[in-house]
This record gives sequence, C-alpha cells and structure tokens, in this order.
Amino acid sequence: MKKKIILLLYGLVTSFALYAQEDPAVGNEPNPIPESPTRNFRIGVRTGGAVSTVGQGNFINPSPIFGLTGGINARYKFGKIRDDHPEAYRFGYEAQLNFAYKGSNFKNQNTQYNKISFFYGDLSMYGILKIDKEGYVKLLAGPYAGYLINNSIYIKPQISQDTTVLKLRDMDYGYGIGLEFKTRPIGFQVIVKQGLRNLNDGMNALKYPQIMPAFTGGRIRNFSVEIVLSF
Repeated sequence: MKKKIILLLYGLVTSFALYAQEDPAVGNEPNPIPESPTRNFRIGVRTGGAVSTVGQGNFINPSPIFGLTGGINARYKFGKIRDDHPEAYRFGYEAQLNFAYKGSNFKNQNTQYNKISFFYGDLSMYGILKIDKEGYVKLLAGPYAGYLINNSIYIKPQISQDTTVLKLRDMDYGYGIGLEFKTRPIGFQVIVKQGLRNLNDGMNALKYPQIMPAFTGGRIRNFSVEIVLSF
C-alpha cells in the first residue's frame, strides 16, 4: 500500500513537471507594465513660426507677416498612462510659456508705413481632448494672456525701423484653438489665436501726424496662426 502511494505521488510530480516544461506560457509571461504617476506629467519645448496680422481697423491695407515663436510647455494627462500607449489618454491640459514675434505687413506706398512688429511674451492654458482612438490627433482650446515687450514701425522704403514708439496697451488676451498631431517623441501643432482686447491706447492722426496713411483711431487686435513642433 505504501509503495502504491509513493508511486502515485511520483507519477503526479513527474506529470506536473513535464506539463510545466511543455507549456511555454508558464513562467514566461511578461510582467504587467506598472502604472506610475510620473507618466502623467511632462515638460517639453516648442519651436516654430506664426503668421499674424492686426486686421482691418486702425491701420490701412494690412496683410499677413511671418514671425518666429517658441518656448516651453508643461502637460498633465488624466488617467492611467501606459508606456506602450502614452498618447491614448482622453483628457489633459497644457500650459505654454512662449515668446512670439507678431505684427503685420501693409500694402502702402513709399514714405508710408509698410510693417509693424510686436515682441510678446505670453502664457497659454489649453484643455486637451483626444479625437482618435490611439490619441495621435488631439484638440486644444483655451485662453491666453500676453505682455507686449517691444514694438516697432517701419517706413517704406527704409530698411531700419522708425524711432516712433506706438502707443499700445501692454496686456493682450484672447483665446486659441487648434489641433495637435502627436507621435513619440515629436508633436506638430497648428493653433489659431484671436486677440479679444483692443490694443489701441490713443493712436490717432492727431497724435501721429508724421505717420502716413493717417491712423483712424480704430481698434487693433492680434490674430495669428502658430505652426510649431513640440518635443
């Protein structure tokens, strides 16, 4: 009886060992990717260009101008982020601290102004919404606030800027909306920004009689389209 029990146990152990060797899944399963809160937060840089104008208003015959923009961003992703699907989160938000050259060209005659340039520092706060399943396309929308650091006006056909400093309000604010096309590690953003504040702080023909065409006293609002790479 005792021998039968020993033989039975020996047979069970041997069978289990052979089964474990034949089954490749046993002992070879990949460890699950752990969730980590550090994957939800990322700091990066962004650089590119912007097409901008001030639109019809205080200035005459405006047309778009190209300038550079760039800065840093900080993004937070809601939910559980996995290494194998880092962009598949549904919601997030991003803060961007940028420096940007804006302004406008003008289709005016010789001895008249043909360009203005603004140098801004601005802070943008965007909500992020995933559009496609994998998260490679996202919608960004939210407000921005900018501070005017410097401005210049150029008189045609001069190459150098005019010494006149335009009377503009320092603070600008508005909203931005756009799309991001993201693959690791580079993203591509196209964002339209519309200023809501009238920047005219008393610019009219009486205060600037030397500048032609004459200022009308109308509104000045920034409009730009940013095309940038984010890393």
